Amino acid sequence: LGSLYNPADQFKTAIRLIEGENTKADFSTGLKWLKLAAAQQYPQALYQLGFYYEYGIDEVERDYFKAVDFYEKAAKQGHLASQFNLSALLLRASTPVYDTKQGMHWLEQAAKQNNGEAQYSFAMMLDKQAKTDPTLTEQSLAWLTKAAQNGHRGSEYILGVKYLQGEGVKTDYQQAFSWFQKAAQQGDAAAQFNTGL
Repeated sequence: LGSLYNPADQFKTAIRLIEGENTKADFSTGLKWLKLAAAQQYPQALYQLGFYYEYGIDEVERDYFKAVDFYEKAAKQGHLASQFNLSALLLRASTPVYDTKQGMHWLEQAAKQNNGEAQYSFAMMLDKQAKTDPTLTEQSLAWLTKAAQNGHRGSEYILGVKYLQGEGVKTDYQQAFSWFQKAAQQGDAAAQFNTGL
């Protein structure tokens, strides 16, 4: 078993027990080790507990407030997955923790870590808000471009559409084709259709 004092070892022990890695799976004991690591603010443990509380895994009852608390503790340490999951949870209108402002804050923090999926999600949220606040169009396009430059297939395709239709940018068929081609090379069916592949 892991060290009583080292949160990284506690976390590894927790995951081994929970997943039954080289031992019989024991969620309850694994959860105790996970909580020990989380008590020492170990980001991966905080994230894992946030995830368990968000979805109500095994003996952990769903509790959105606890999920937010654990995700936020890890997110403040720069843990990307926690920032992304926290934003998604806060932006989910069907939950009692719905908070657009905080959700957008954490999504932006994840996007700033150069993660294509987070950049794409942030760009799409800004694009949606730009329908009522056109001043956000440029910012949305900038984040979409960053995501596409990071190889995010969906961003490449949408950027191609924007250049093709002159949506928030000057119509540029060469740019549109270039972005469609990049998305097509990654298997995007609509982009493959648009480029004739």
